[in-house]
Amino acid sequence: MYRILMLAVGLCVSVMAQADAYGVFEMPGQTRTEVYYQDDDHIRINAGQDGYMLVSGGKVYSVMNQGGKKVAMDMSQMGKAMAQFSQGNNSSDDNAPEDVEIRKTGKTETVAGYEGHVHEVSINGRTLEVVLSDNPRVVAATQGFLKGMLRVGQMLDAEDSGSTRKMLKDLDETGYGGILRQKDGLTLVEAKEVDKPDSFYQLPSDVDMMSMPMR
Repeated sequence: MYRILMLAVGLCVSVMAQADAYGVFEMPGQTRTEVYYQDDDHIRINAGQDGYMLVSGGKVYSVMNQGGKKVAMDMSQMGKAMAQFSQGNNSSDDNAPEDVEIRKTGKTETVAGYEGHVHEVSINGRTLEVVLSDNPRVVAATQGFLKGMLRVGQMLDAEDSGSTRKMLKDLDETGYGGILRQKDGLTLVEAKEVDKPDSFYQLPSDVDMMSMPMR
């Protein structure tokens, strides 16, 4: 009986380890965003019915539905085209590091069925309220969303992606790496585990690849 119990526990742990994270977030005035996260090289972020962003290994793609056809673009090509277009322009100070301070208030709030801890976040002197959670499901969904955005940012503008990287680091340091609610920002609607095949994180076989014009 003991051996059977241990085998059952081992099987459950194996299944849990293989499950993908799934999260649904919404922002004011925007469509809901679905996040699927297997690991840092397998992420899919759906934005409505129009398409999705795909991290597949070392590649990042934007996949769109156009006239009933699937069309994809390699985001690294878009980044190179944008870099060529911006050559000669004066660099701005937008990439300067932000002064961020996160303080736990001691209050709690429940969002989407998950209890979180209310924090005050000061960014360059401006303070906003954020509800954070250490629930593994919420943390995984948040990590998938932010790491997906980080990969896109690295393809488009490696310097400009620093703010997302810093956000991940700041969240990790609080001990509450999951975002439940941001004032006027992300709000969690759902978080759970799902099982998706490897093909879910690969380009569809019937997709047409677009290319960016290069100078």
